[in-house]
Amino acid sequence: MPRLFLVAIGMLLPLLPSVAFGVDASWDVKLFSKSVYPGQIIVISLEKASFPSSNFKVTFSDLDIQLFNCPSKPDQNLCGIVPIPFETKAGSYEISARREDSGVTRALSFSVQSGLYKTVKIQVNDETVHVNSEDQERAKREWQETKEILHKYYPKLFWNTPFQLPVASKVTSPFGVKRVFNDVLQSYHQGVDLRAWTGTSIRAANSGIVRLASNRFYAGNSVIIDHGFGFFTSYAHLSRIDVKRDQSVEKGQVIGLAGATGRVSGPHLHWGATINGISVDAMQLKKSLQPIFPKISAKAKAR
Repeated sequence: MPRLFLVAIGMLLPLLPSVAFGVDASWDVKLFSKSVYPGQIIVISLEKASFPSSNFKVTFSDLDIQLFNCPSKPDQNLCGIVPIPFETKAGSYEISARREDSGVTRALSFSVQSGLYKTVKIQVNDETVHVNSEDQERAKREWQETKEILHKYYPKLFWNTPFQLPVASKVTSPFGVKRVFNDVLQSYHQGVDLRAWTGTSIRAANSGIVRLASNRFYAGNSVIIDHGFGFFTSYAHLSRIDVKRDQSVEKGQVIGLAGATGRVSGPHLHWGATINGISVDAMQLKKSLQPIFPKISAKAKAR
């Protein structure tokens, strides 16, 4: 069974109370959102859980959710990040948290809304849509390599501060859009496109380890950063790569320059986020993960 690591998404709504089976007031579990769309994430917090994370089992559907120490209260609370697959149908769902030694289970409900995703037609070089057998084999090998990277799991967080945008720009194509290249439906957009002229500096959204830094048939010059616990961000269509595989990078570090390599109609940055192999909307990361960090006072913000 795949291991997952949970987090919340969307607006910061009132914390949802849990329904407990059994009696144990020493800990509680909360969600930070009650309604999400496919491709979003949900943050869960086990509060006053002063026990090893191995003593708790959190599940969503048939997925096991991996827990880590919350940056806000690392000695008291455990957190997890749950990606909602793009294919998830609208309806009501439940996340459960069980304390293994006492058998007490707490259940929390949330809903998935129907995603209102558009269809976009894009004209690109014909060879990137109708490719020859040699390029098909290359693309297949690269897809398999990427899949293996994004399904790997490292039980350590490499970041302890909020995520940031890799480039200060506007979204030109959002997550979830159906992509029709030269009148051929290829897939849905598993990332977001940010406006960026060729040569614009692209920065790591957060600290981590580079797991891929190479040229790809479709994605062009690409970088994938491992942030730990099955959490990755990717950066595609770069004109230049400034990092190497297995290199540690810091939040905000320049990892390359924007460009128009691979299957593109013009220069931009394709930015993606993946949790345990499931693509999610990278634009939500900063806001959705904010609840797990210590609150900053108004006085501190003004400094």
